[in-house]
Amino acid sequence: MLLLDRLMKDIVEECSNFDMHQFISGVSARLTASSPNSRQFLIGWIQALNEIPGIDMVVFIPDLLDALFRRLAEPSKEIRQMTFVCLSDMLEEIKENKSRVDFLTMISTVITHCESSDHFIRLTAIHWLSDFVILAHHLLLSYSARMIDVILPSMAQPDEEIHKASEECNENLLMLIRDTNEDFDLAGIIAVIIKYLQSKTRTQFACFKWINMLVKKSPQEMSKHLESLFPALLRTLSDESEEVVTADLEVISRLSVDQKQFEHCLNEVVRLFSSDPELLNKRGVLIIRKLCVYLGADRIYTSLASILKDNNNLEFNALMIKHLNLILLTAAELKPLRNKVQQSRFETESRDFFLALYPSWCHNSIATLSLCLLAQVYDLASELVTALSEFQMDMETLLQIDKLIQLIESPIFMALRMHLLDHEHHPHLIKTLYGILMLMPQSSAFNILKNRLSCVPQTPLPQSASSLIARHQSRVSPAGKDVPVLKNDALLKIFLSVQRKYEVTERSTVL
Repeated sequence: MLLLDRLMKDIVEECSNFDMHQFISGVSARLTASSPNSRQFLIGWIQALNEIPGIDMVVFIPDLLDALFRRLAEPSKEIRQMTFVCLSDMLEEIKENKSRVDFLTMISTVITHCESSDHFIRLTAIHWLSDFVILAHHLLLSYSARMIDVILPSMAQPDEEIHKASEECNENLLMLIRDTNEDFDLAGIIAVIIKYLQSKTRTQFACFKWINMLVKKSPQEMSKHLESLFPALLRTLSDESEEVVTADLEVISRLSVDQKQFEHCLNEVVRLFSSDPELLNKRGVLIIRKLCVYLGADRIYTSLASILKDNNNLEFNALMIKHLNLILLTAAELKPLRNKVQQSRFETESRDFFLALYPSWCHNSIATLSLCLLAQVYDLASELVTALSEFQMDMETLLQIDKLIQLIESPIFMALRMHLLDHEHHPHLIKTLYGILMLMPQSSAFNILKNRLSCVPQTPLPQSASSLIARHQSRVSPAGKDVPVLKNDALLKIFLSVQRKYEVTERSTVL
């Protein structure tokens, strides 16, 4: 049998009019034969033909490729190994003769096998696809979405070999799209990215990388797809991974540089929090802090305050302002913004910022009080405390007062504590703190504030020269212009108007 096999191979090699097309067609059809010996025999023939110098096997690879890939799942290790060697030889032939290779005929076959459930087939197909992207370049641009569609999920595979091969292939695809000057299927690629944004972590990071590259390459074209892309990015903010949420926010920020898109972004974030309060409580601090870092804290806070001011969802507004206020008071990256608020009595720009926040802050009474204390507007703070006594205080409000007292003891309110030494010039501060004390039931927080107030000297202390100069200049901005006085009556009316809405809502709920 072996002698006959050898003789037939010699005849094929020597025969000048041998119909190779018909022969290869027959071999391809019979590679699915039920007998493993027959399949092994045929693979041996393909290897032999590949070694004959006069036969151009590159032309016949498309006819054999699908059948050979399927043989990688053979139960027989020997046949699998023979098939792998045969495919490896073919790939080398392709690399050496790429100008004569019909990549478009083979690419669909390779893409199909990249999704195989068999590990060996999938891994080999991914390697082929990666090499095809390098070899064929722009010829495969029309298949870009399909190629990405099979590679992104493969990156999340637990098998490390498949993961590494997929990462390499994905990098090649990124470079193909990044460096091309020809048209490519951007809409198809965006659709694939959206499909996998809620996938596993590795795939999600690959999606973010694709979006960042596409925004950098084609910002104008990408702007046309934001309507479909943005909702998917916002949904990803609910991901369990903090790293994924952070990366997602960076991408969202890149897409929100334009003022129109920036406003759309914040409106959508507010809408998302409103529909999912649990997300606000769980991820709100991270999301807002990162947006402040990426897009500017001043810009974020001013815009959110404007949105919330006109929002009719009172319960949500109070919760949102609670979070925004706590972030403003405690986040390290918002220290410049705290400094700005503290200059509200001295600088026109700071005063305008305080006034921009104040109406929406009125949705949360203790947040409003905190803002006034931070801005050192103690006379208004004193009036707010008096006004608070007119409203029923629930447990949530008392807990927020408790938190405020803890913050007063922190470095954030060090200037406020120092002002207690100069109570002659800050009588409203003393009244405000005593008013807070009277609002509270006796508790640990009550004792903390009581102890602090007991440290206030009963007689005025000598003032330093710097304090006297500061008071003298307190009504003058750095530019030398008078800073307009805050109209406490108008501000108190805003506070009372907003708080009465909550009182009405609570009454209607009880009834």
